[in-house]
Amino acid sequence: MKDNINKINIVEKICILVLFILIFYFINIYFFKKPKITLGTFTEIPKDLMDSGCTFYWNQSDLDKKEIALIDTFGSGALIVINGNSEKLKEVRNGDLLNFSNDKFEVKINIIKSTLNNNEGTYEEGILTVIGKDGESTSKNVLGYCGS
Repeated sequence: MKDNINKINIVEKICILVLFILIFYFINIYFFKKPKITLGTFTEIPKDLMDSGCTFYWNQSDLDKKEIALIDTFGSGALIVINGNSEKLKEVRNGDLLNFSNDKFEVKINIIKSTLNNNEGTYEEGILTVIGKDGESTSKNVLGYCGS
């Protein structure tokens, strides 16, 4: 009888240990290891975005290579690569900020410096922020051109 009680205690202890391991695992996944938002570039401009309003790049090297971070059409929408996928976004008016969104992401561009470029457009520098619907976000500096 005493051997049966000891076996039950060992089984109970193992079950409790497994339960704690599973609880810790799920807490770790849901609260500490969210997927990271990664931002990419593209070189092929879709036909519906050919008449762009602004074209942004992550840095001067990307601009020189024509590797685009985000392109928008002043009202029709925008295109950006997030987590390896091309995301088409709709423009959302919010004062002077450039804001775009779709069902997965919100993108905000805060222009910090704007310089007239040959009376036809402007050279822009700013910060682009991507916010996922789960609340995760990332920000990067951008530079580019708006207008003709």
